[in-house]
Amino acid sequence: MQIDDVELELAVTEQLRGRLGDLMGAAQMLSPLVLDQESREYDRYMAMMDQSICRMLRLTEHLELAAQLRRGILREQKEVIDAAELCRELCLQVEGAARPLGTAFGYEQEGPDTFLYGDRSMMSRMLLSLVGNALRAAGPEGHAGVRLSMDRKQAKITVWDDGPGMPGGEPAPKRDLKDLLTDDGRGLGLSLELVRRMAANWGGRLMIEQGEGVRGLRAVLSLPAGEPESGVLRTPKSRFDASAGLSPVLVELSDILPSESYLPQDLEG
Repeated sequence: MQIDDVELELAVTEQLRGRLGDLMGAAQMLSPLVLDQESREYDRYMAMMDQSICRMLRLTEHLELAAQLRRGILREQKEVIDAAELCRELCLQVEGAARPLGTAFGYEQEGPDTFLYGDRSMMSRMLLSLVGNALRAAGPEGHAGVRLSMDRKQAKITVWDDGPGMPGGEPAPKRDLKDLLTDDGRGLGLSLELVRRMAANWGGRLMIEQGEGVRGLRAVLSLPAGEPESGVLRTPKSRFDASAGLSPVLVELSDILPSESYLPQDLEG
């Protein structure tokens, strides 16, 4: 039986997850030994290792998502999502994580509570991907944030920054996911295109706009409000933990945060 490219990519990601599991197990066993040392000289090496694991996990997740989207077999576990609660909790974690970057980050919302029906981890990943791009664009002493506006039909999440904006004022063209797999390694260059595809799969869309004035960008993610077709709320099945117990914020922002954000005493806490 002939194996196509997508099947091969999915098989490779499964192998990568297994090897990453071995590394994470070794790191968990080493961490108490390092914390028991009076000297903190080894903390930096543990932080570098944990950050590298998070980066490898992020790359694996991006590769797996790209393959699933190309095949049209995106793995989902749908449930009712309180959009305001999810955004508020994630942004609070991002605010703390972004402090070492020197970038001011904020969150605001307006409108009534809106409930979405979809995959919670997918929504978190879309938001964190956009936030990571905004923090990178804003840079030290810059500003970035998330604004959530809601009505009974949709939730609109605007992720903004005051960075340099788009060259020539034009958004980057859409590219094929397979072509992006040879990018420079910053998440395989997939984050924006993955968000576009995931939003479309949800029945929503992603728009990239020039910020107000001459600087900055706005990524506007619109997702339709909704409930289960039957109108009956059900407890979601036990979820596969794609981040293997690691903070999704630390995983998705691992290519821009400093290694000090991954110190063993902080991860243990």
